[in-house]
Amino acid sequence: MTQSNSVSEQQQAIREEYRIQAPSWGDYDVDDDLRWVVEQIPLLPSHSVLDVAAGTGLFGRALAHAVSSITAVDITPEMIEQGRKRAAKDGIRNMRWELGSAEALPFTDESFDLVMSRYAIHHFADPHAVLREMCRVCKTGGLVVNVDMVSDENSAVAAHQNAVERMIDSTHTMMLSPSQLARSTTQAGLTMRSYLSREVRVKFDEWQPHVSQQSEAYRSSRRALEAELSGGRKTGMQPFVEGGELYFIHVWGVMIARKNERESAIE
Repeated sequence: MTQSNSVSEQQQAIREEYRIQAPSWGDYDVDDDLRWVVEQIPLLPSHSVLDVAAGTGLFGRALAHAVSSITAVDITPEMIEQGRKRAAKDGIRNMRWELGSAEALPFTDESFDLVMSRYAIHHFADPHAVLREMCRVCKTGGLVVNVDMVSDENSAVAAHQNAVERMIDSTHTMMLSPSQLARSTTQAGLTMRSYLSREVRVKFDEWQPHVSQQSEAYRSSRRALEAELSGGRKTGMQPFVEGGELYFIHVWGVMIARKNERESAIE
């Protein structure tokens, strides 16, 4: 399989899956964890923002009040339609929507003050290509922000961690570790400004609500977490039981980088 075929096939898998999930994503509200992320980003009222692989524009909606304009780009038409509806419902008037691929963004060089993405890197067949594109469309002196789950730095733990994620989400490719995300960011032609992390509690039964509890995907991923609780192989997800319910931790990595003139010339 060539890289281009891999990207194309992954994009099709995402369209098929998120066409189904689009209505539920349109119902998601901005929560405290996402508000915390927005507080870490140095926003200006004049900023033009691009939200890459935006889905229903949850990230964009979280900071729309603080910037001039937001363009949300995604490859799934149904997600975009749900995003338009939700933004209108929330009274957000400074968002526009574009159908397009993160690997080949449909914008000219240096178009945006801030280019951002949330919960998307682990879906990309070629995250490095996406980071290069995000750098390309960012203005010199502008910011590129990526927020995603990150894996354990131990490669063996990370491999199992990604395998557990794929058990319940067939569109999951690979979470990057913090060091991998940092390396890919600098290789894309960006200068690291800051890296922050946040541990986000996830109730297992609310993790992928569209997946039937009778399915093998649900049962196999739950077994992996329960096995760690019994002293088995580490998943990197820090499972625990509270009030009789199974929980785990997603570690969010928040990478904030700047596009400087010297770095933007890197090939």
